Amino acid sequence: MDDRWADFATWLRPQVYEHVPAARVATVAAAFGLSPFETDLLLLCAAVELDTGAAELCGEARGSAGPSLPTFDLARAVLPAPHWSAIGAQGPLRHWELIEFGAGDTLAGRPLRISARILLHLLGVDQLEERLLPLLTVLRPDPAVPPPATARRLAACWAGTPDSLVQLRGAAEEETRAIVAAACAIVGVEGYALTAPPAPEFPAQRYTFARLWEREALLSGRVLLAPDGLVATGVADWQRGRPGAVLDVPAPSPDEQRTAWRSALVDSQLTDRLVSTFTLTPAMIRTVTEQAAATGEQVWQVCVVRNRPQLDGLAQRVPTAVTWDDLVLAPAQQRSLRAIARHVRQRSRVHHGWGFPGYGVSALFTGSSGTGKTMAAAVLANELGLDLYRIDLSGVVSRYVGETEKNLGRVFDAAETSGAVLLFDEADALFGRRGEVRDSHDRYANIEVSYLLQRMETYTGLAVLTSNLPDGMDEAFRRRLRFVVRFPFPDAALRAEIWRRAFPPGTPTTALDLDLLANLQVAGGGIRNIALGAAMLAAEAGESVGMRHLRDAALDESIKDERPIVAAEIRGWATENG
Repeated sequence: MDDRWADFATWLRPQVYEHVPAARVATVAAAFGLSPFETDLLLLCAAVELDTGAAELCGEARGSAGPSLPTFDLARAVLPAPHWSAIGAQGPLRHWELIEFGAGDTLAGRPLRISARILLHLLGVDQLEERLLPLLTVLRPDPAVPPPATARRLAACWAGTPDSLVQLRGAAEEETRAIVAAACAIVGVEGYALTAPPAPEFPAQRYTFARLWEREALLSGRVLLAPDGLVATGVADWQRGRPGAVLDVPAPSPDEQRTAWRSALVDSQLTDRLVSTFTLTPAMIRTVTEQAAATGEQVWQVCVVRNRPQLDGLAQRVPTAVTWDDLVLAPAQQRSLRAIARHVRQRSRVHHGWGFPGYGVSALFTGSSGTGKTMAAAVLANELGLDLYRIDLSGVVSRYVGETEKNLGRVFDAAETSGAVLLFDEADALFGRRGEVRDSHDRYANIEVSYLLQRMETYTGLAVLTSNLPDGMDEAFRRRLRFVVRFPFPDAALRAEIWRRAFPPGTPTTALDLDLLANLQVAGGGIRNIALGAAMLAAEAGESVGMRHLRDAALDESIKDERPIVAAEIRGWATENG
C-alpha cells in the first residue's frame, strides 16, 4: 500500500467536511447507530463522489488506471478498527441500504457505492426515496382552513413521544388526511399518505417498503399515513404495528362547519341549511365546493350524492318524486309529518344555537300495509331535498351476537355525511316487548333495539322506523322516539280521494264513479295497484279505463293478497259504460 494511505483516515474526514457539515454526518451516524469504522466507510464512499482525488487514490490502490470505487478490502487496510460485521446483512450499512455493492468475485473485493438518497441527504438535499414515490401522495394542508382540534392533539402526541405510531379512529379517509396534513404543518415536517400499499401476497415487497420508509423517518422525520388510519413517525412501533396512542376524531362542530362553508364563499342562508343537514369536515367542504365549481352543479346536490356509492351497497335508494299533493292522509297525520320536516330544517339553530338538548330526529310510522308509510317518508325526503334509503331490518338482523349492531353501524356510518333519510322497514323483525324476555336471545334482541334507537338519536339526518303492528314496540323504547305517526286505514272519504289521484292526467277514463270505488275496503297501496292493473287491461283491449276494468283488476289484486272481496264492495262497478 502506498505511503500516502498511512494518514488517510486523518485526511478523509476534513476532505468530506469541505462538502458536508460535520454535524449532519454525526446526526446520520447517530440515527442509524453506526460504529466509527462504519461511519468512516460511509465517508470513504462519499469521498469518491465528492472529490476526484479520493477516487483516483482508490483506483491506484486497486491497480486501476483511473478513478475507482472503494472496496471493503481497501477500507480494512486504511481505516482504523475495521470489523467484518460492517458489511453483514443485519449491519446498519446494508440493512438501511446506506451503501450498495457492485459486482465482484469476492465480497470484500466488490466495489462499494454510497446510496444516492444518503449522499444527497448529507449534502442537504432531502428528496424522498424514488422507489417510494409511486406508492405515496404528499399531504398538503389547506392554508385557508384552521387546523382541527384533533390535528393539535396529534402534534402533541408527536412532541411527547417522537417515535410513535398513532391510530386515528372514527374519521373518513379524506378527513384523516386533512388532520395529518395540518399536524405536520404544526410541527414542520412533511406528511405522506400510503395510497398504493404493497400487496399482502408479496411479503418481500412489504418488508422492503417498511425498511425504506423507516429510513425516511430516521433521516427527515417524515410522517406516513396508512389506509387504516395509522400514522407512523418512527421505526420500532411501525414494525410492531401496535399504536402507542389512539385518538378518536369527533365530528366537526356546527361552528367549524359554518366557518368552512363561509370561507368557501357560500352565502349565509344556504350555509345554515347545509350545516343543519350534512356533517362535513372542512376538507370535505373544500372538495364539495371545488367539485361544484368544476361541474356547474349546485353545492346542495353535490352534498347529497357524494356518499351514494357507499350507501347503495348497503340499502335500497327509493324514488322520491312525490309531493304533499300525492299524499292522502287525515289532517292529524299531515300535521305530524310537516312537524317532522320542520324539526329537521331547524334543528341546528334550535339545538346548537339556542341550546336545547338532543339533535337527532327519529320517528316511528305505524299502520297496516299500504297505508302510506313509505310514501310519507318519500314526501319528507323530497321536501328536504335529500335521498331516501330503505333498509329492510329483516335482512339486517343476524342470529349471531353483535352482528346486527355491526350491520346497523355500517349503514349509519355511511349515511352520516350525506344527510340521507333512512327508512328502517319491517321493524317488527326486531322489536319485542321487554316484559316478555324469556331467554338470552330475547335479551340480545333488546340490546339490538337499544343500539338502533341510540344511533337514531345521534344520527345527523332523519331516521324513520316502520311497523305494521302499532303495539309491537315496548313503551319505554317508544318514548325515545321524537315522533310517532299512526297511519290508520283510510275511511271512505279518504279512499275516494286516493282513487281520484290514482290516475295520471294522461290516462283515458270513462265514467269512473269515485263513491262506488270507495266502497272497496283497500288501503292506498292496494288502490294504486288496482288502478295500474286496470290501465293494463284497458290498454290491452284498446279501450279507456272503466269500471269493468277496475272490477277485474280488483279481483286479481284480491287473489294476490288472499283476501276475498265481498260482493257489496264492487256492486255496480260493471256498468254498460264500463
